[in-house]
Amino acid sequence: MDNECETLIIKDNEGLNKISPIQIIEKSLLDKYLCCCCDSAYDLTIKEYNLFEKLKNETIISYDETNKEHEQNLNELLEHGKEIYENDTDIEIWKKLGFQSNNPRTDFRAGGIYSVLFMNFFMRNFNSEIQQILKLNYFSFGLVCIKLTFQVRLFLFLSNNSEIKNQQITNKINGCSRKQLKSFTKLLCNDNIIFLDILSYILIFVKQKFMIEMEEKKKELNFLLIDPITNIGISCLGNALNNTNPQKNESLINLLQIEFKKEYPNKIKI
Repeated sequence: MDNECETLIIKDNEGLNKISPIQIIEKSLLDKYLCCCCDSAYDLTIKEYNLFEKLKNETIISYDETNKEHEQNLNELLEHGKEIYENDTDIEIWKKLGFQSNNPRTDFRAGGIYSVLFMNFFMRNFNSEIQQILKLNYFSFGLVCIKLTFQVRLFLFLSNNSEIKNQQITNKINGCSRKQLKSFTKLLCNDNIIFLDILSYILIFVKQKFMIEMEEKKKELNFLLIDPITNIGISCLGNALNNTNPQKNESLINLLQIEFKKEYPNKIKI
């Protein structure tokens, strides 16, 4: 048998305590009363676990302005901004992209290099959406992307132990279940950009719901509204992962869009 297809035999997540935050995922009450064959269905294969760890190690990297590759990614983001704001200075572009100052490196300390990669990915692949987002007052594209990346990382346990402990103390983010993590890692085996796609479509949902709230309230909304909307988007992600069935070849993004539309039927267009 191919070693990558073998299952990691870890009961009650013992054995992962020293090497991964996966141990924080508790088995549900239902799991404890199911037979072993059903319970083991949520164990990760070696391949799934290795891909999960690889992605986690990429997403926890802090932004380092002495790292040439990090600076190149940041310059790419600036170039995307210049394509939109052709006549503006670099300082003006950073502010219009939604950063707190003319030096976005300070903002990226919270979200890490993966926030930069996500913003570049989104600006390359979702041109019409970025045009809409940048026209919204109080949306702050850059800060929303940093916050969204951080929150979805926490939900999927793509975080280091200190980040998870801090969130447990503040009780802001609940991590995904073992079933949801299994669904995510299965998808990761077949699609190495699935995490970037997830972030992108949650961002579009957050933008759309923000616009609907503005329309219904007939006024400009505060940036603080982004947090509860993002939490709804993450809850939709959890539901979509619960409903994923690889045997039916269902797209997670399609399932995610179905969950989004439940929030505002006939209004959400994604």
